[in-house]
Amino acid sequence: MKRNLVTLLVALGLAAFPALQADELRLTSDRVMIEVLDGRGRAVEELSGDDLEILEAGEKRSALELLAPGATGREPWRITLLFDAVLTGDGSMARSARVLEEQAEALADLGWVEVVVADPEPRLVLPASRDAVALSNALGRVSLLEEASDALTRERRETLRLLAAIGDPEERQEALVEAVQREEALVLERHRVWLSWLAAAPPRGPQAVLLVNDGYDLDPAAGLGALAGLELAPERSLLEPSQDLARALAAYGWVALPVALRQARDSQGSRFGAVYRGDDPGGEDVPVLGTIRLPGRRSAEERAAEDEVDPFPAQPYDGLRALAQTTGGEVLAETAAVGDALARLATRWELRFSGARHPASEGSLLEVRPQTTRWQVRGPRWVGGATPSAVAALRADRLLAGDDLPSDLEVVAVVEKDPPQPRLEARVAVGPTSSPLPRVTLVAIDGEGKRQVIHQRVDGVRGEDAAQLRLSLPIDLAPGVDRVAVLVEDLASGRWGGTLAGLVVRGEESEAARDAFFDADLGLLPAPKAVNLLRPEGGVLRGEVTFETVVSDPAVRRVEFLLDGRTVGERSSAPYAVPIGLGRLPLRRVIEALAYEAAGQLVGRDELAVNEGGRELTVRITEPVDPTAIARSFDVAAEIDVPEGRRLERVELFWNDRLMATLFSPPFRHRMPAIEGDAGFVRVAARLDDGTIAEDSMVLGQGSSERVEVNLVELYVVVADRAGRPVKGLERDVFEVREGGQTMALAGFSDASDMPMTVGMAIDSSASMFAKLPAVQEAARAFLDGLEAGRDRAFLVEFDSRPSLASAPTDDLGRVAEAVSGLEAGGQTSLWESIVFSLVQLQGSRGRKALVVYSDGADQDKGFRYRTCLRFARKLGIPVYVIVSNNEAVRTEGLGLRTFGDRLERLTSAVGGKTYLVRSGQDLGDVYREIERELSSQYLLTYYSDTQGLRGWRGVEVDVQGRGLSARTVAGFDR
Repeated sequence: MKRNLVTLLVALGLAAFPALQADELRLTSDRVMIEVLDGRGRAVEELSGDDLEILEAGEKRSALELLAPGATGREPWRITLLFDAVLTGDGSMARSARVLEEQAEALADLGWVEVVVADPEPRLVLPASRDAVALSNALGRVSLLEEASDALTRERRETLRLLAAIGDPEERQEALVEAVQREEALVLERHRVWLSWLAAAPPRGPQAVLLVNDGYDLDPAAGLGALAGLELAPERSLLEPSQDLARALAAYGWVALPVALRQARDSQGSRFGAVYRGDDPGGEDVPVLGTIRLPGRRSAEERAAEDEVDPFPAQPYDGLRALAQTTGGEVLAETAAVGDALARLATRWELRFSGARHPASEGSLLEVRPQTTRWQVRGPRWVGGATPSAVAALRADRLLAGDDLPSDLEVVAVVEKDPPQPRLEARVAVGPTSSPLPRVTLVAIDGEGKRQVIHQRVDGVRGEDAAQLRLSLPIDLAPGVDRVAVLVEDLASGRWGGTLAGLVVRGEESEAARDAFFDADLGLLPAPKAVNLLRPEGGVLRGEVTFETVVSDPAVRRVEFLLDGRTVGERSSAPYAVPIGLGRLPLRRVIEALAYEAAGQLVGRDELAVNEGGRELTVRITEPVDPTAIARSFDVAAEIDVPEGRRLERVELFWNDRLMATLFSPPFRHRMPAIEGDAGFVRVAARLDDGTIAEDSMVLGQGSSERVEVNLVELYVVVADRAGRPVKGLERDVFEVREGGQTMALAGFSDASDMPMTVGMAIDSSASMFAKLPAVQEAARAFLDGLEAGRDRAFLVEFDSRPSLASAPTDDLGRVAEAVSGLEAGGQTSLWESIVFSLVQLQGSRGRKALVVYSDGADQDKGFRYRTCLRFARKLGIPVYVIVSNNEAVRTEGLGLRTFGDRLERLTSAVGGKTYLVRSGQDLGDVYREIERELSSQYLLTYYSDTQGLRGWRGVEVDVQGRGLSARTVAGFDR
């Protein structure tokens, strides 16, 4: 049977992949929508498979099934009305929406219709619906309220003005070339937007897109050159990308009907009244309501006075026509054509035909033609196959933009970008049983934003681990590349994965040195990590916690576990996991796992920190495991912690002052060459999208690795007068700091009010807060308004029976305010546990920080001890401000609630904060404003402590000179 199938396929000319086995060809069943018209342009009502000739890649195919319009088993159309507000003028966009509004019933009869406006990114105006009234209303809103930018003609208009002001011919030519490049980039970006929306959903029956835009020139150089009276080298630079887009949409089953009504001059009414018509051929309609002209539209006279030359594309339909023809659609340039096209869409036949195609094929040319010359057939000219290359490039573009895409394959990649021959190496986790047919897509961006796309079929090599596929290939990479996205696809199964590739810089060594730079057997990629620590679940960890590892190196025979540098356990067999006692307080702790081979050689190391909460950007070098072995190739690894809401831009690795590699995504590992000399240092620097930088360094060579740590103490101090009001403007010499009774020399002094601050807000949302919660929410939002957006950070903890993080630390204060508004009352009050939970979130933050707590004072925290809360707060030394709204607490100054107020006072005074007791109904805004004034009046005093090596509590006192002045800060710290 297999031999007969192979013979048949060869006879059909389908053995187009000589490097692959013939029996890898697969039978396919493709489905396309075709329109069949007779000689008078009427839909053919009687049709059979014998009436059609089907050619795929020039080879005949057999019709399997032909479903007539309305036949049983036919699915309704899925129709997308996609208004591109960037490549459309206001007039033509409003006109198109009105025309489609009149066709609302016809559209709803065809199937499910969605309305999308792309301005510039797609925005869903109406989800898929078959309700003609809802569709009509949505299109009415588009015609009246949506504004189009007409970016292409506006860009051309500005170019013509610029060229008219340039006298030097060479400068004019350069300016024109730049304008052409901008126009190309604009159109390609619109291609990306259209494809990203249309390729996102899997095919569900017949699909059609009515793409509303005014078109573009396939050769912008010729179009702009003619307008400017200049000649540029003839290039149809947008032809190939337009064809790629068309093939991708055809492969996904879309019938494209571009709606381009900019130059349609036939009369078209509106349900809202008259329509003003311009006189110039490129003019825009101006709808009016009575005598009121809608804003943003210009009269014909205004346009004529402004534009001596209409910058509209000379051949706007060429690109749209290619899109329509490849997908089996047509360009709708007249209003009457829209209704006719929809009517014919309802008469299309569904053709299913048999074929055979290699699973790695990216599709084939298709021609469906009638057996009689009296008929004509309109259908797609491209069909099926693996993921279109345009979609692969789109996914790589999204990786470059920092999007986190769901994928099936894990990919690690490195690009050596230096001449004479750039090279890509990748490692792909494909699974032990798959037979991948990989295609690699690279999208590279240089420092000026210029884009390069590379598609390449490759052969992979499996190593000892059958689940790992290793790819290595030379690439034709343009110079000056700044970032490269790598996408690897298994074309047979459709599985894919991608990453931002690390960029390796080798420099200008001699040829011999270049050849020896990396171990030829190992290549550019570092080895997988030998041991990986898994983070336990839970944001706050204390007591005994089991830490597990994943060991990927089969040579590992023993794993040793360390807590804060002290050995706490080991395992000599799988599973490599141990319980570790973290203590009663949820302090920041560092856990390490050291992996050893049978001979006792250290072969791997990993570490993680727990109880960091809302951490800042941190960098920690975790490898090399043997810092003295730099005479051979070795791996450098780093752990990077990125704060919530921020994006890691890049990680750079240096040897001494020389840049060796730039990494963009985890794992942050790099293979270093053998180092000449006795010693040096490796440095890893991470940069966030907001410019924040953090780094770590390690000395390598003779002796062990070294890190220098200094015992610098920071004190944030508030000075108040006799009335308790904050005092600002004091000088350094009025302060005196004593630690353990000994006067300390100040190392630094500054006004801290302009320093960034992280504020935690903890709000009681227990059942007893039902009536009070709205006033608290209003005061808390006003407090957030007093912080400086973009500089200060905040988070929200809500607590009832248990605390929870309602909004993670972020400089988007509006997001935190939204979380405050969303609080609802219910449950009991867990005050002490919630304070500890909130302080854990602040534990990893740098610089100024404070915690502001609101509660109604109901002491229901039976499962968490106050003493634990007090010890933890003193250990961290973060100012805590507690607001208690409880009439009984006010009447007895807190003593009526079993010394509740005394407990609060001891807690807040120990850390330089304050307790506020307020009556129910009292204006909380005054209290929050007083806390805000205190925080904006802080001074920062620093000194070097000489208590290194000592343990226990160290009391701190700050005195300030001046009548009636007093200073408040932490009471001390616990070593």
